[in-house]
Amino acid sequence: MSKAILSNKKVVNIIVSMLIVAINQYSCQNTEWLYGLTSDALYYPEYPSESQLLVLIEVQNIVDKNYIYYMQQYYSNIFNKYIIDPIALTFYFEESKHVCIKILLLKYYAKYYYIMTPTTTNNETSNTLEPMVVIQYVFSKQQRSIQGLKHQNNPTIQLLYSITQDALSNEIRTEDILVNVCEETKEQFKRIHDALENDDNPIMKMAQSYASARVVYEK
Repeated sequence: MSKAILSNKKVVNIIVSMLIVAINQYSCQNTEWLYGLTSDALYYPEYPSESQLLVLIEVQNIVDKNYIYYMQQYYSNIFNKYIIDPIALTFYFEESKHVCIKILLLKYYAKYYYIMTPTTTNNETSNTLEPMVVIQYVFSKQQRSIQGLKHQNNPTIQLLYSITQDALSNEIRTEDILVNVCEETKEQFKRIHDALENDDNPIMKMAQSYASARVVYEK
């Protein structure tokens, strides 16, 4: 659900306001690149100018050679398209002492590189958590329910879980629609099969066998 959270306008404003001090000036753009690469989020100014920056965001479980490679590809794609070095923000699930060493390989690709790690929230209370820290907290906990979180009364956490629930509801509705389409298709093939039951024409018999096979497949 990280993409649903990061693409929400309120979350865009939270992150951009912390990194660039800009409100209601950025939106989440398409993040599909060449060779099937897809980054988690890219914030682009709604009214581009030479002074404005792009923000590339990744949510990453571990930092390995593959991750380093993909990040380099994202930077290259962004620069080739926009001729701008992006600001990079990554929410990591690893401890910072391991991450900092590995991301040195990326420092020449991004204009600025920011890291959020689980240690950020270790000594914080619900009332002192900054919104950016809350986002890291939610990503690193990976809890499907807000009830399992220590800081569940924090308003930003409640916002993020509201976004998640809305996204899940949309997915469920989509699944229901697809199930209905499949059921209706099955019924249509069954009607075709029954309509051709007593037809001795070879071509019609062949069509009946195709319809019959489809009815069985749909089960």
